Amino acid sequence: MLQRRFGVHRFPAVKACRGRDVVGFTLLEVLVALAAAGLLVAMIASVLGRGTVVSSALEQASEGQRSRGVLHRLLSMDLRNVLPDTEITFTDQGFTLETGHNHLLPGPMPVTVTWFFTDQGLQRDEEQLELGYVRSTVIMPELESWALALYDLSESRWIDLRSWLHAGDRPFPAGMRLDLQAPGHHSWRFVFRLPLQHDAAL
Repeated sequence: MLQRRFGVHRFPAVKACRGRDVVGFTLLEVLVALAAAGLLVAMIASVLGRGTVVSSALEQASEGQRSRGVLHRLLSMDLRNVLPDTEITFTDQGFTLETGHNHLLPGPMPVTVTWFFTDQGLQRDEEQLELGYVRSTVIMPELESWALALYDLSESRWIDLRSWLHAGDRPFPAGMRLDLQAPGHHSWRFVFRLPLQHDAAL
């Protein structure tokens, strides 16, 4: 009666939590989750790594194409502007010619241009002695190998530079073939028609 009068209420006793009612993860579940996360991270890293390799390869290819374009343009301009009544002198390291193509003036100016091909690189030098002008340009800082061949019109065949230089008297070559092995597995071949003496006289 007293309990009901004074509004005393009884609260149910708190029962001890059983093992199956505990909220959380077991050690095994945590280890499995960590392993799965590790595999996911490894897969993402692999994908990102492949993307970096592809991007680097594309950049190297693009740079190689730019270098090839610059080299072809310079050689073409030098050969197309060879001065009349002059000859191209070949050596075991390249060749020298007299051309109107220069990097000093926007228009033509007679300069002596020498192309040097070595295993260390490719270099183009131009000079005008009367003006005291000399300019050296490194076209390729690295060059794995190079080979130069000249076309003998009388025999209708290509002859490598070394054989040409040691063959004695030969007619002026009608063409020049240049093979370059650049770093990054870039193999380039350039073929140019050379101005014959009767062309220069025209």
